[in-house]
Amino acid sequence: MDQGLFYAVCAAGVLFLMFRRRKGQPRRSLFRRPPSNEPAEGANSMPRIGVPHTVTIEQLDQLEQFSFPRERSWSREEADLIIDSVVYLRGVCAETIDDPEPELRIQNELLKTILTEQDLRDYVRAWGEKRRAEGKQGTDPRPMQHNNQYERIQRAIRQLAGP
Repeated sequence: MDQGLFYAVCAAGVLFLMFRRRKGQPRRSLFRRPPSNEPAEGANSMPRIGVPHTVTIEQLDQLEQFSFPRERSWSREEADLIIDSVVYLRGVCAETIDDPEPELRIQNELLKTILTEQDLRDYVRAWGEKRRAEGKQGTDPRPMQHNNQYERIQRAIRQLAGP
């Protein structure tokens, strides 16, 4: 009888150690896939660039002016890209619909378009780097260069803003 009780207590202890939850860690599943840095197939997302958590206070202040939360996990490069994208799309909005600050819904849709389409993202990134190299600061990029990327954003603005 004592031997059976001993085995039962040992089995219960082993099961407890195997299935106990650690503080702050979610319960692991045997059948769940491990997390991946790759976006799901077909997902609209901007790939991560730069070193995370390197965003500057000045960038956070400017992002906050553009209605973004103060998110410290961004890299300097990601913050620059987002700031450049908002400045670019607001410049196109100013020339297209005479409104340099479109409603947040329109801004977010245009931002999504720029950040998820590789060629637009690359163009705006290079455009922003060139502006910084030339010492151009501020949020009014006009006059804008009219090219294929400009026309694509302009078409998107017209679709979102309506007639």
